[in-house]
Amino acid sequence: MDNIIVNQSTASNPISVYVPQIDVENSKKSDTLRASQRLIFIVIVLSVFIFGIVIIRTFLTSSAKNTKSSLQEANHDYLTNLLNRRSFELLAQQAVAISERYKSDLSIVSLDIDHFKSINEQYGQALGDKVIQNVANVIQKNCRDSDSVFRFDGEAFLILLPQTSIADATKFADKVRNKIASAPTFSDKLIIEITVSGGVAQWQKAEITLESALKRADKGLVQAKQQGRDRIINIS
Repeated sequence: MDNIIVNQSTASNPISVYVPQIDVENSKKSDTLRASQRLIFIVIVLSVFIFGIVIIRTFLTSSAKNTKSSLQEANHDYLTNLLNRRSFELLAQQAVAISERYKSDLSIVSLDIDHFKSINEQYGQALGDKVIQNVANVIQKNCRDSDSVFRFDGEAFLILLPQTSIADATKFADKVRNKIASAPTFSDKLIIEITVSGGVAQWQKAEITLESALKRADKGLVQAKQQGRDRIINIS
């Protein structure tokens, strides 16, 4: 950029005035460059911010899925996806508390697959697993949404029946027994007939937990086995 010197003279004293010349074109280019730099900076900051949000959200989603998966594994049986013994211990006390509060009935059914050890020994564990899954499916299909089904141990199942008297629970258990007997397990050319025995008991309002009711249901189950299997016995 060139500068201009303007000479002004009077008769007695010559004067030189310095006048800077503004380069308008270069000034505009400089302003444009600074604006572009600011825009690039803003874009970079926003990109980092958005990337951070995505990373955090992905981490939280992954953690939530892992937590849900861990809870599922901890509270459910791996083979049948039924609730497990640990879940029974948690839900049994809740069921008692609800029945106490609303003064409603609460019954429990204990079921066991007949001759299951022989099935495992004769046909192998893989077929034994299919039998357990078949029985679990039949039980679930015949339960209400309010009922809770547990694979308690091996070939043993428990069913919690809220708002159900011992008479109605016995009818329900006998219906399930008949359904299982009419639903054999198929494998290749094999047809495995399945029966179950069961005991039924009702929680008594003087009882603090379901422990005594469970013992009575198990006693009924033992009697059903002793009397020839494929039957339901209730113990008041």
